[in-house]
Amino acid sequence: MTAQAWLVGVGVGVLLTGSGCVTSCHQAAKASLEAGPNCEVPLRDRQHTYAVLLNGLTPTGLDGLRDQLAKHGFTKVYSADLCYVWWLEWEMRRVFREDKSARFVLVGYDLSAPSVLGMAREATRNGLAVDSVVLLDPVATQLAACNSTRTIVVRSAGDCELVPHMETVAVPEAGHFTLPTHPKTVAAVCAALNETAARIVHPPVYSMAEKNELLPFPRPISATSPPVAPEWQFLDDQPGTHSVPLTPYPCDRPLPQLPPGSIDGNMPGQAIPLPAPRKVGEGL
Repeated sequence: MTAQAWLVGVGVGVLLTGSGCVTSCHQAAKASLEAGPNCEVPLRDRQHTYAVLLNGLTPTGLDGLRDQLAKHGFTKVYSADLCYVWWLEWEMRRVFREDKSARFVLVGYDLSAPSVLGMAREATRNGLAVDSVVLLDPVATQLAACNSTRTIVVRSAGDCELVPHMETVAVPEAGHFTLPTHPKTVAAVCAALNETAARIVHPPVYSMAEKNELLPFPRPISATSPPVAPEWQFLDDQPGTHSVPLTPYPCDRPLPQLPPGSIDGNMPGQAIPLPAPRKVGEGL
């Protein structure tokens, strides 16, 4: 009983002193920016690829793996401790609401393996695209028995029990604490992210000429067309005469003689009043 209480106390202490919920920090963003020109995955695909890292009870955590992923151009990485499972599930749903092209790769470390598999199963049920689950030194049995998502187990030592939908990567030269940052582990996670990025579907981009071809042709107006509402008939050409035309000024009649300066305003003496305007239809 004392040993169990001690283990529980150690676990609670690790959770309380852990790194907490961590997204991409400025150091990871800098590494990704420097690696951008050499990345094999285009930026427009990496921007929709998300990695969710869930730590177990190992104090070192998965922050080192997050930094290694940033060096390969992946900055959409969430790293959190085991007690924040609920927050990661909520965050994945929020990301999917704002980015319908988002696809996820989940990574679990030791005791977080069952929780990560539960997250993948729940996310798939809610319509989220979870392509792979990577488990680092998982501490559990029958890990993928009820999970249909592709599962990759990375072990530092020992054999892995074969479970449906599972792949195994053996890293015997690494220990449990150095496994997350080992080159083979980083390569396995990056390979899963690259495959996920290759599945990103982007909306089609049309040129102006293609857009004009896709637009429907205007519908011709025929006798069978529905009548126009009366309040909009003022836009139509109405038959008949709607105003009295002005009487044209006869060409053979001389123009009235105006005094000098009446046009440019420099008229000397008293101003001579102009003739009154004619009414429409009035004879000359």
